[in-house]
Amino acid sequence: MNARLFLFLFLSLIILFLHSLWLQHQQPPLPPTKPSTEPKQKEEVILPKTETRAKISIPVEEMKIKSGLFELTLLSDGKIGTLSLLKFTKQGKLYPVLIPENSCFSLKVGEEELLPITSSLKTMEFGYMAGKIEIKKSYSFDPDSYLFKTNLTFTNTSKEAIVTPPILLCLSSLLGQDVASHSSPQGYLVNNSFKDVKYSGGGFLEGIGLKEETPLYQKIKIDTPADWLVQRDKYFIFSAKPKMRSQSAYFIRDLDKSYRIEAEFSGYLLEGGKSIENLIEVYIGPKDNKELSKFGLVKLSGLWFLAKWILYCLSFLYKVVGNYGLAIILLTIIIKIVLHPLTRKNFKAMKAMAKLKPHMERLKEKHKDPKILQEETMKLYQEHKVNPFGGCLPLLLQMPVFFALYSAFDNGIELRGAPFIFWIQDLSAKDPYFVLPILMGVSMFIQQKMSPSPGGDASTEKIMMIMPIIMTFMFLQFPSGLVLYWFIQNIVTIIEHWLIEKGIEK
Repeated sequence: MNARLFLFLFLSLIILFLHSLWLQHQQPPLPPTKPSTEPKQKEEVILPKTETRAKISIPVEEMKIKSGLFELTLLSDGKIGTLSLLKFTKQGKLYPVLIPENSCFSLKVGEEELLPITSSLKTMEFGYMAGKIEIKKSYSFDPDSYLFKTNLTFTNTSKEAIVTPPILLCLSSLLGQDVASHSSPQGYLVNNSFKDVKYSGGGFLEGIGLKEETPLYQKIKIDTPADWLVQRDKYFIFSAKPKMRSQSAYFIRDLDKSYRIEAEFSGYLLEGGKSIENLIEVYIGPKDNKELSKFGLVKLSGLWFLAKWILYCLSFLYKVVGNYGLAIILLTIIIKIVLHPLTRKNFKAMKAMAKLKPHMERLKEKHKDPKILQEETMKLYQEHKVNPFGGCLPLLLQMPVFFALYSAFDNGIELRGAPFIFWIQDLSAKDPYFVLPILMGVSMFIQQKMSPSPGGDASTEKIMMIMPIIMTFMFLQFPSGLVLYWFIQNIVTIIEHWLIEKGIEK
């Protein structure tokens, strides 16, 4: 039975391995993220011809805003030019989320971009006109939060009732389109049911008709009211939550297989001289559970529920030892201590099964009918008070921990770029020199040699002998932190078996 359970583990790991390869295959090419030094030039280079930015007769000015968590540049045309996260880096520089090419928070009516008729960087207020509808846009930032607010006020300047035209607000970022730092890029439209729109294998959005042959700047409309408009990648998230939901959203194919998102706000009936406000809460930051829970975004973390508790434990141990690698080792030892009574019982059950191996061989020679052989085998177990399932529980209990760690290393921002020792400078990435996977395979082989053979057919025993080799090749692509966990639990199990075998444990 223990052999069957190992086979189950082996098949589960194959699924994880194929999943990781699939994610690598899903990654589209990296779009250009190198901004120029002059905002006006950047805007003129990348915008579609249908937009009217060329009508600006004065240079676009900018104001830098810096908090304890991010820094950004606010442009005099009402958009956010750049935004970078201060506590995270990519390729040695601050982690970029917005660049001028995103045209984030620009306003459009149809295909024409609205240009401000009033602009104040000091008060962060901007005014626009769309026919007889006056639009005022303002920003407010919290120096100690990843959340900021954008307020849109629509005012009917006429004396007659008017239904507002479709106003498009651009909500695009680099997230979901950046394949650097071993991320798994995805773009999302999220509504009440958290329906996902994901990248297909070719780097385009599946389920909405955005294909490789789609012309540049072609719009695909998602005609569904959205409570959340979200872009996210492996570790970071850009979420916009309007007080009054957007009526629909547009995905636009841009250069280099990237895409933009525009939210449509329309159909507001305004009496003459009346106004209506739409406050949009924007979160741009890490997929940190503590931060996301403050704003009701925890569902977007991508973490399995047990993985959240694993991360809590690792974060606590990290505060004690100051190194996530050491925290993983401590967590592994704690788990093994908790499971030690079951491990001891498992070892004794396997020893008892090994003693019955000669009896089982005789039964196989005597009974050729499988049904009779099974009945006689069960009688043999009952006679010697052996439970054939006694060795399964410890391994079964470790499986949820393993999958929780896999989820934590695949999505946990806490482990992004976390160093261990020497050559391992990122526990969420694979071991660059494959030292840990090889050590894990060697330890697994030693563990199997020390474990009592419970008996079984020759083919099963051969599979069990080559399994450490197969597992080693599979673990080459796994996060080094996960390999470290499996290696340490193998070492602790070897010590446990040695102690039990020598009679030190009573």
